Parts: sequence; structure tokens; C-alpha cells
Amino acid sequence: MPVLGRYLKTKRYVTCFLLPRLLTFVLVILASSLGTGLHAQDIRIRVVDGRNGRSIPNQCVNVWVGKTVGALLIPTDKDGIALLHMTDKDTETNIKGRGVACGGWGTIEPTVKYADTISITGGSHVSCQAPPPDSPLLSFSMEQVLRFGAVTANVCGWVEASPKPGELIFFVRPMHWWEKLGR
Repeated sequence: MPVLGRYLKTKRYVTCFLLPRLLTFVLVILASSLGTGLHAQDIRIRVVDGRNGRSIPNQCVNVWVGKTVGALLIPTDKDGIALLHMTDKDTETNIKGRGVACGGWGTIEPTVKYADTISITGGSHVSCQAPPPDSPLLSFSMEQVLRFGAVTANVCGWVEASPKPGELIFFVRPMHWWEKLGR
């Protein structure tokens, strides 16, 4: 009988004490993970030379967020990353951080409002997307980029990459001399 008494006490302990606390813990974790939808987040646009896999520092990327009329010209840092801050509050947006980069037109670490899509072009570089798109503008789902990351196709070389959540890997190559003539 002592073994049965301990078993009943243990079962009662589990059902009366541990189970409610475990359920509360699980609910708190679920609620916190569901509530992470629209808070301030960053998107890192990593610009990579599709021929050799090297990051391209000190270059400019044209970025459109949603259906904005004009592009943001965002410079890459020494690691080839252009940083874009996202927010859900109009009062927190800021695209005035201009610097000497991109001919004086570059917006350093802009903060913009969330939208459905993010679109990019390479500025002074050509996308390695295949086949060449009708428009040089490449668009991605903002939700996909934030949750899983995204990567453009690469027909310029053998380099492949796996993005992290919040990262957009953009394969480009320098323009050929005849492509520069057309500008």
C-alpha cells in the first residue's frame, strides 16, 4: 500500500501542481511567438559577386519597399551589407540619413514602414538572375524575407548561398564596358 500511496500522491502532484504550470508556460511561449509579427526588424541585403562569392563593399543598391514611387539608394558597408530597418509605426520612419555614399544620394540605414514586397536592383552592377528579366527590378515577399530569407538566382558563376531569416542575398556582377555605354 505504501507504493500505491506514493503513486497517488505523485499523480496528484502532477495533475494539481505541475500540469497547470506547464500549460501556463506553453501558452506564454505560444503567445510570445505569435505576437512577433510586426515589430521593428532589420533586413540585411547582402550583395555578393556571383562569379567568385566575394562580398561587394561600398556599392549602392536601389531598394523599393511596397509600392513607393522612388527608390532608396542604400550603400553597402565594408562587409557588403545594406541595412534596412522596418517598423510598423509611421512616426518611426526615417529616410533622411544621407551620407557621402552613392554620389551623395545614399540613405544610410533607412527606417521604413512594412509593406508586402521589397524590390531591388543593382545600381552600378548587373543582377545574376537568369534568364535576364524583362525588368531589372527583382521583387520578393517581405514576409518570406523576414521569416526565411531569400536569395536571387546566380548564373554568373558556381557560388551558392543559404540565407538566414531577415537576409536577402543578391548575386550581381560588374557591368561590361558595352553595358556601361548604354547608360
